[in-house]
Amino acid sequence: MKPVLSLFACILLGISLISVSASAAPMTRAELLRLAPGKYVGTWKDRYTAVVTVKTNGKVKGKYGFFSDSGRWTLRGNVLCISFRLWTRNKPKCGHIHRRGKWYVGMIRTNGVPRLRFRKK
Repeated sequence: MKPVLSLFACILLGISLISVSASAAPMTRAELLRLAPGKYVGTWKDRYTAVVTVKTNGKVKGKYGFFSDSGRWTLRGNVLCISFRLWTRNKPKCGHIHRRGKWYVGMIRTNGVPRLRFRKK
């Protein structure tokens, strides 16, 4: 169950493997702010797919099958941070977000593979 919880921590979330080059610039703060309000479908670690609703007031709601949770999103410069009451135990999970066509990717590993992919629903 713990890996499922990490999915929602990172939100905002794909199904195909998207590789990101190290030279790709992360989204700016202004670009990230334009993501709210919105409803997104995403994947964490190519295993867990969820629907996450993001509001302009900093609130988020996530749904994974029968499980749901709520939390907050914030920006630290151009870094997106998300925390959920239960799934992350209110601990924020943060990372740069990159745009790749219709997809947003983040939490990129050293091998260039993103742990998080999401798109508008």
